[in-house]
Amino acid sequence: MNNAFFYLFMLSVHFGCIFSIRDSYKAAVIEHSPANTGNIHISLATNLRLYLEYVEQAAYQDVEIIVFPEDGLIGRNVRASDLPHISTVVPDPKDHISPCLDRSGSYASFLTELSCASKRHQIYAVVNLVESVSNNGKYAVYHKTNVVFDRSGVVISRYREINTHDEINYVPGPDTIAAFSTDFGVTFGILISYDIIFKTPALDLLQNENITDIVYSSAWVGQLPFYASNSIQHGFSKSSGINLLAAGLNDPANGNGGSGIYLADGRLLSTYVSGGKTSKLIINNVPKLKLRYDVSNICQGSSTFPIQPMNVEIPDIRLFYTLPTDLTNYTVKSLDLKNQKVFETICTSSDFCCSFNISVNKYSPIWPNYNYKLVIYDGVSAVSSTKSIGLRNCALVACANDSVESCGERNTVPPTGINFLDISILGTFDKNNANYMPITTTYDLIPSTQYAFCQKTKKDEVDIIMYTTQEHDSLLTFDRKSVVGFVGYCDDNDGYRVWIDVKDEVILRRNVVFKEECLIKEKLDVCASEEPDKECLETLVMLKKECKSEVAS
Repeated sequence: MNNAFFYLFMLSVHFGCIFSIRDSYKAAVIEHSPANTGNIHISLATNLRLYLEYVEQAAYQDVEIIVFPEDGLIGRNVRASDLPHISTVVPDPKDHISPCLDRSGSYASFLTELSCASKRHQIYAVVNLVESVSNNGKYAVYHKTNVVFDRSGVVISRYREINTHDEINYVPGPDTIAAFSTDFGVTFGILISYDIIFKTPALDLLQNENITDIVYSSAWVGQLPFYASNSIQHGFSKSSGINLLAAGLNDPANGNGGSGIYLADGRLLSTYVSGGKTSKLIINNVPKLKLRYDVSNICQGSSTFPIQPMNVEIPDIRLFYTLPTDLTNYTVKSLDLKNQKVFETICTSSDFCCSFNISVNKYSPIWPNYNYKLVIYDGVSAVSSTKSIGLRNCALVACANDSVESCGERNTVPPTGINFLDISILGTFDKNNANYMPITTTYDLIPSTQYAFCQKTKKDEVDIIMYTTQEHDSLLTFDRKSVVGFVGYCDDNDGYRVWIDVKDEVILRRNVVFKEECLIKEKLDVCASEEPDKECLETLVMLKKECKSEVAS
């Protein structure tokens, strides 16, 4: 018996060494279109069966880790009354429990089956589900939670989504990051959906130098020109110097979709988005990083990896619904397509500036079917009815017509009649608590890769330049763009902390108060702390009255 145990122990150590010394690992992400039967119990059972099939298919192809999307088990149409029936208790990773083996726990059957599938197929699995947590034994609260199973079905990590997106049924998790290490020598961080654009947890994860890869579950709602799902994924991976495994929920009629595997040096292994309800198992060998890719003082060039043919036969991308972005408060300048060369430096009222250098060629006597505008922004931007971020933005955007309101709309056909010979955008920005990422979106809602993104850090500032590396015309991906530019997400806009009162829709910043159409400047020199003190609140009440009277007049 002892000899047999010793043999099995040595065998597991031996395989662990083999996994660790390889220079890549095989990963799978799922673009999953959830079943919606009208009965939440049947839908959950159907999606669970599909999940188990995905695990089996991935394991058959020697996949070592598989990532599932946000809401994939239950879909998006969940009522509060459904939560007790579709949720589960999740064991604390510190306890090293396998729900497959521990029948004493009060785990939902779907958690047990997923644990057993990981154990049976010897695969790491990252699953997004609804977690039920007892609140001092009085009642349950519910979290959007990513659960990670190791090859033996043990729960080794648990992350509760912090930045929920207009989801009143779920309680945001604590401001803590989650990570896990594997036997193939890679340490992963965990993100869910809109977490990717917030300091906590996205930038906090990057403070851990051991984390080289991130698993990301999403049910992202596409919003143009700056928030297309695959563009955000690629931009975050490239600007952060990490490998990103992104699994997206597929529901294009409601704007959900977009998955891919992105490398730390900016290369695309796979990216996928579909105009039809469809599921896709995406598998790639991912190079291991011995150290985090340092992006602080380098230029990341074009991708040498072609986008995989899976994007060729997808249903018509015009069927994919996207929301427009309100650019009312942006500084905007139209691009005169009669000029072959354009050099413009544009500044906001707060002296935030971006420089654009563009060479264009109108190759058709027919006027192009898109207008193009240079846009910049420095301020606070709402990403949902309850969440806002500090935002700095420099971009060239395509607009369906000459109005700013159309910058975010798509015509029924791709851009034609013009090609961009060169595009470069540059500027110098505050680097504190900020992550500047490149954003490129084509008509097909996938990112371009034919550009370089350069960052040079100097003390409290960072110089950024983004430029194309080849000519782009209407037949190539990059020209068929909604946007090319870079976006900076920051918690500390202009060096001042932002505090948001959602009820009154008031955004307080030092020296500035906005309310609806009212703008009052230089009247508030308090509220610089994380939460306003009594003096600040009293001043705010006074300013609200002034604001209302000014709006009324």
